[in-house]
Amino acid sequence: MRPLIALFAAASLATACSSNPSAPDETQAPASVVNAALNLMLNSFTSSFNKSVSSRGVGRGEIRPLVQVFVQPPDQRVACSGGGYVSTSATMSGNVSNTTGEGTVNWQSYQSFIDCNLGGGWTIRSNPYESFGGTIGLFANHTSLNVRVSGGGNIFQNDRVVGTYYWTGVLLQWDNLTGWSNSGQFCVTPGPVCAKL
Repeated sequence: MRPLIALFAAASLATACSSNPSAPDETQAPASVVNAALNLMLNSFTSSFNKSVSSRGVGRGEIRPLVQVFVQPPDQRVACSGGGYVSTSATMSGNVSNTTGEGTVNWQSYQSFIDCNLGGGWTIRSNPYESFGGTIGLFANHTSLNVRVSGGGNIFQNDRVVGTYYWTGVLLQWDNLTGWSNSGQFCVTPGPVCAKL
């Protein structure tokens, strides 16, 4: 498997339920903010995954087959456009054959929006983090990834909480034969305003 560099095509956006402009507590985040937040989180996941996989050369013919695999790359920070950052920590662990290098390993990472300013006064903060968990399959010439995403937090407009964000039914799937096949949505309230994967 080649390191995954540019993974996700731009998310298509779906909006529903317009806000009442006269009610200040019903300020609705614009679709551009929702899309930017989703892309930041997915890019942080991708970067963490690439570092974990490349640290062992998994699936590139460079791995020396091991009975146990445990990779814990250093925590990462990805800057947000207006300040703050996305924090990521990850582990990859499991067993592979000591003769073929085949097997299944577990992926677990935690990511948080830390006062992530997306411009226009919009900031998001995780409560406390997003969880990315699943498996990586290594078999002959087939490498696959299946990861579920959950978690949520608050969205702020000019330092005032105006809503929440959450992941719904998100499954990230990739393999070296067919590429990405993702499902689910990243949404913010009120609205909701959602970005489909």
